[in-house]
Amino acid sequence: MGDDIRSAIEALKSSIDRKQTEARKLEAEVTKLERELDEFRAQYERIIRPVEGLLDAIKGAIEELENQRRAAYFADAQPLESWTAPGEYESVEDQYKRVWGNPTQAAREQPSAEPKPRDSDDSEDAEAKLKRLFRALARRYHPDFAADEGDRVYRTRLMAMINEAYAAHDTGTLQTLMDQDEHVSADVPLSVLHLRDLKQSAAALERRITNLESERSALLHSEMMTLKVEYKLARLKGRDLLREMAAELEQDYWTQVAHLDQLRSKGSG
Repeated sequence: MGDDIRSAIEALKSSIDRKQTEARKLEAEVTKLERELDEFRAQYERIIRPVEGLLDAIKGAIEELENQRRAAYFADAQPLESWTAPGEYESVEDQYKRVWGNPTQAAREQPSAEPKPRDSDDSEDAEAKLKRLFRALARRYHPDFAADEGDRVYRTRLMAMINEAYAAHDTGTLQTLMDQDEHVSADVPLSVLHLRDLKQSAAALERRITNLESERSALLHSEMMTLKVEYKLARLKGRDLLREMAAELEQDYWTQVAHLDQLRSKGSG
C-alpha cells in the first residue's frame, strides 16, 4: 500500500506541475487580451464617444419636444365616462404576474469553497522550511508533553511518522500535518494526508483553469474584440473603420438636427 500511495503522490505532483504551467499560460493570455482591449477601447472612446454624445443629446431633445407636443394635443381632451370592467376582465399587470410571477431578487453569488492558499515566504529556503516545520511539529506532538500513557502512545506514533518524513526531506507531508487539527488520528499515515492535500490542490487548480478559460472565451467573443478585429482587417485595406463610424454618426447627427429644426418651425408656425 505504501508504494501505491507514493506512486499516487508522484503522479499528482506531476499533474499539478502541468496544471500550474497551463494556468500561468492562461493567465498571461487573459492579461494580454485585457491589455489589448483596454488600448482599443481608449481609442474607441476618443473617436466615437464624443459624436455618440452629441447624437444622444439631439435625440433626447427631439423626444422631449415630441412629448411636449403630445401633451399639448391631449390637454383639452375630455375624460372618458366612468367605465366598469367586465366580470372576467384581467389587467395587463395581473396577466403578467399570472404568467411570469413576481420578480425576485437574484441570489447573491455564494463565496467560493476553494481552499485558501497557504501563506508562504519565498525567501525561506527548502532546508530552513523543513527544519521549521519539524520543530513546530515536535513541540506539538513530542511524547514528553503527554497527559497520560494513552496520549504518550499516540504522540509516539505520530512522532515516528514526523521523523520519517523529516529524514526523507518530505516538506510537503510535514506541511500537510501542520495544517491538520492537533488531534489528527495517528492511524492515518502522513502520506495519506499528503495525498489528500494534493488532491485538493489539484481540484483547486482545475477550477482556476476552468475560470481562466471562461474569461479568455468571454474576451475573445466580446463585441469590443469583434470590432477590434474588424478594425484591424480594415486597416490592412487602407481604411480607418473608427473614423468611418464616426463620420456616419456625425451624418446622422446633422440629419437629427434638421429634424429638430423642422419640428420647431412647425410649432412656431
